[in-house]
Amino acid sequence: EHAQQVPSRNTECGVECFFPQRLSEHPFLFDVNFNDTRVLEIISLLRDGEYLDEQTSQLQIIMPMYNAEAGLWALMTLAFAKLPGGAWDYSLTTSVVDLDVYYTKWDRVRFAFELVFVCLLVFSVGQELAQMRAAKREAGKLRAYFESTENWLDLFVYACMLASVALWAQVYMPRSGLAADIDPAIAIDVWQDPLAVTGLLRMKAAEQAQMEAFFDALSRVVRRLAAVQTAQSVGILGMVIQLVLKLQFHPRLGM
Repeated sequence: EHAQQVPSRNTECGVECFFPQRLSEHPFLFDVNFNDTRVLEIISLLRDGEYLDEQTSQLQIIMPMYNAEAGLWALMTLAFAKLPGGAWDYSLTTSVVDLDVYYTKWDRVRFAFELVFVCLLVFSVGQELAQMRAAKREAGKLRAYFESTENWLDLFVYACMLASVALWAQVYMPRSGLAADIDPAIAIDVWQDPLAVTGLLRMKAAEQAQMEAFFDALSRVVRRLAAVQTAQSVGILGMVIQLVLKLQFHPRLGM
């Protein structure tokens, strides 16, 4: 992020004031056809345009990679941040997106188990609703159900699991899921285009908005899948607490 002096509408200083503006909302896209000379040329252009200078405090490089044979996208994010002493620190994160989650025979077996899990989850939610109705019928008010800590824990676990199912379906729903937006459907005749590996996205200057939309779609899929893992992890932790609360401890034997 580069602190560029731009005019603002603040006129309290007597004249039109200038304040720094962050350039994080103005990405710069580059094709993958790079060599040493091309890299130095790009860096020189960025410095000449004052996008990189001594005032630069952060720099983020986002690189998508695709394996057509395995149907895998990988989004690599390399973030540089200037430390107070003037040195630079960096962090690297890589996220993998599988477009063909139900491709092999064992994937279909896993899908069958996932359907069983969803059915059991719906059944469990139905049981909780029945407990709510029973508590209201016996105590005359629904608040009696929520006076139990275990009931709150049950609802929390089921909410986490339902959220993970909904997020997963949002990504992998056939034809309408977020994964469909990043499926390149590649069909390139390598004999006609021997340099096809360097032009996967066929990036052109006039199509920058389309390329930015692709980056946004891929980043959105990565965030959704990360949210799925978080919801499932928290839900599993809640299930462990449920199990511990249901155990009957013996003072001498330990259980």
